[in-house]
Amino acid sequence: MVEPCFFEQSSRELLALQAAGASGRSEVLAVDHYMSFPAQYYTGYNPTTKKTLGASFGQRFRVTKGLGNPKKLYGAVRRALSRGDERAWMLIGNRAIIEKLDKDWPRDLEKFAEARLGDGHELIVGVRKTPPATAAMH
Repeated sequence: MVEPCFFEQSSRELLALQAAGASGRSEVLAVDHYMSFPAQYYTGYNPTTKKTLGASFGQRFRVTKGLGNPKKLYGAVRRALSRGDERAWMLIGNRAIIEKLDKDWPRDLEKFAEARLGDGHELIVGVRKTPPATAAMH
């Protein structure tokens, strides 16, 4: 399970990364099953973090929760990108999923931002479509 301090750190890092190129529209955040409960609790129920993180998360992200494998995470991101979003995000707390993403990243998706936190226990990835010329080179 993700420690609260790690979740707060990862959520602040995610907000900082997202702000760098944000268009003002909310963006999809695909969250694995390890991060689902902490995301819901710390942005919606915890009295302290609800005030500091909850409003920002609600305005800046459309959260897709409980995705238990890379295929489902990729699917959520691809759906967002195919519907016109320029970017999407992943927040992962399961080491096995992180290792799978590291070993087998799909050609059609490009990482434009990445942060590893909590001694590698958490991964944040900013994703967009790979430009056609770049995808053809792989």
